[in-house]
Amino acid sequence: MSRELRILLEDNDLVAVWKPSGMSVHAHTFGFRDGLPLLQRLHRQIGAQVQPVHRLDRATSGIVLFALNSQSASVLGQQFMEGTVQKRYLALVRGFCPSDGQLNYPLQRRKGADRHRRSRDTATRTEQTEPTVKHETNDGSGSAESGLSTPAVLQEALTCYESLRRFAIPICSDRYPTTRCCLLKVIPHTGRWHQIRRHFNRFSHPIIGDTSHGDSRQNRFFREQFGIRRLMLVSTSLQFQHPATGNLIRLDEPADPGFQTGIDRLAPHELD
Repeated sequence: MSRELRILLEDNDLVAVWKPSGMSVHAHTFGFRDGLPLLQRLHRQIGAQVQPVHRLDRATSGIVLFALNSQSASVLGQQFMEGTVQKRYLALVRGFCPSDGQLNYPLQRRKGADRHRRSRDTATRTEQTEPTVKHETNDGSGSAESGLSTPAVLQEALTCYESLRRFAIPICSDRYPTTRCCLLKVIPHTGRWHQIRRHFNRFSHPIIGDTSHGDSRQNRFFREQFGIRRLMLVSTSLQFQHPATGNLIRLDEPADPGFQTGIDRLAPHELD
């Protein structure tokens, strides 16, 4: 018997839940490769039809919002499309970043993105994280793979961040005498597919545990030394207007145990 989802907020119009890392939001065309998706699990748990208004990558944990009726789906979907929903993440990245900054790089959309969106329901079509971009290689080099739109279609993308904690492990890494990483608060102002992961890879600070856009050597190091076997990215805050009342709703959650355990294991190597 699968464990019940943790419900963060529920009323007649919407429901917000915590998505574990490794669980897809909805079914893929090739079936349930990761077990029953979040959407189907939630439907079974609360006994109501739910409509996704945005999504998280399968490997990312955190807050996911669903509508419980078509009117709410339309209103919430419009908020995501217009960029009025405020999202915050925590990410562990390779190296030391400046204390704060912004990544303002356009991202290439994936070939077939429009076709994939048309195959989903209205709520899913309106959410912003569907547009996609090129895939970097696992070593973080940024070389393109197949599946890109040709000629390239670039979309505006903006990600801001703040450095929270820095760690230096006393094991050599490339030209540095230590292996460095830092914990960031990340605020995406647009919602491109894999935006945070791809922006930080381009910034030469790929997210630890990212097997699609990251550094495979660093991933292996953190897996072997600290038991980190997941993408170190978690959605911890979501702020939006309630679709029926217009009231401002803000959901704030701590990182899940899987993410926090990795940070705790790094704590002995934290710099002041």
